Amino acid sequence: MRSTFSKTERLKSRKDIAELFATGDALFSYPIKWVYKKKVGTRVPSVRMGVSVSKRRWKRAADRNRLKRLLREVYRLNKSKIVSTLSTEEHLNGMLLYVAREELPYSDIEAAYLHIIEQWLSSHPS
Repeated sequence: MRSTFSKTERLKSRKDIAELFATGDALFSYPIKWVYKKKVGTRVPSVRMGVSVSKRRWKRAADRNRLKRLLREVYRLNKSKIVSTLSTEEHLNGMLLYVAREELPYSDIEAAYLHIIEQWLSSHPS
């Protein structure tokens, strides 16, 4: 599996995002919150992910963009852990939210993401 994050893998639809926040489940590991919703149906790609950083906490666009870039990179390098657990008829929509008030190093963000994935795997055995 290629570790890319193409446009087709990005969650962009307002309808899908609204549904995700209305009915999705959430996991938290500081400084990341992951909201997700698993569905059954055929869709390529099987996982669509979005990232978000609060404009209220991070006023400068440059700071928000850097944090979003870090979140996308963490997801891109570790997405195989999610994709490998899904069957061919399952797909997953998710949104990574950065909730910290200070910028943490990449290693802390990655550790939090891996902890969230471990939580998800233990609660959703395939």
